[in-house]
Amino acid sequence: TPQQIKGGAGNPLEVDVVALDWKWLFIYPEYGIATVNELAAPVDRPIKFKLTSSSVMNAFYIPALAGMIYSMPGMETTLHAVINKPGTYEGFSSNYSGAGFSGMRFRFYGRSNAGFQAWVDRIKSGGGGLDRAKYQQLVKPTEKVPVMRFGAVDPGLFKAIVEQCVAAGKPCMSDLMAHDTKGGMTMPGVNGGHGPQESGVRPEGALLKDGDEKGSGKHWSAPADIKRDGGTRTPGQPDNRDHTMLAPHTLPGSRPVAVG
Repeated sequence: TPQQIKGGAGNPLEVDVVALDWKWLFIYPEYGIATVNELAAPVDRPIKFKLTSSSVMNAFYIPALAGMIYSMPGMETTLHAVINKPGTYEGFSSNYSGAGFSGMRFRFYGRSNAGFQAWVDRIKSGGGGLDRAKYQQLVKPTEKVPVMRFGAVDPGLFKAIVEQCVAAGKPCMSDLMAHDTKGGMTMPGVNGGHGPQESGVRPEGALLKDGDEKGSGKHWSAPADIKRDGGTRTPGQPDNRDHTMLAPHTLPGSRPVAVG
């Protein structure tokens, strides 16, 4: 049974918005539906938009509804709004985002509670679902995309889009940050499953070491071995490999400057 509308100022309608190349994805988590390039809301019911982007920065704008707000990849922005009059309104991208930017337009419908419920019911009965595999096809750049409707949607999709981990096996940003706070130990999907140092080992900073301890740890890079690697530490030698000499630039036709 489709979920009934819960009107009232204390229960805003949540709409998760994703700026794609070059179309808009709208997810209604309360109703488990999603649309592309079509948006609707009940008149006088507060709306809470949560926005992100799949690639470049974009801007969401419905002049009749509220001010413009940016959407950015890996981030979530929020816009609160309400439509007070039934009607059909225009929405579009107001920040240039590439070749298909001019086609990033959609219709926003302000409807009565009954009209909005009928719209939700029609989408639910239309079948079709939006899961992560389908999203990975949808996210590919396309222009002048017609309206699309999905009667079911993966409940964790929007969070995965924000955290940039829709693809199977890709760690989410929150997992990476938690990984870093634990000292960068091994983590599946990062550097082939290997962290920057051994599991459970956190190198001690040089400022906390005694003088005779510095330059002897597992994660210390030894200086070049001149006998082994060749080169010289004497400035001016052409085979210098320690970059202790900077060769001066010369203009075409000028004499080279002697060094040393």
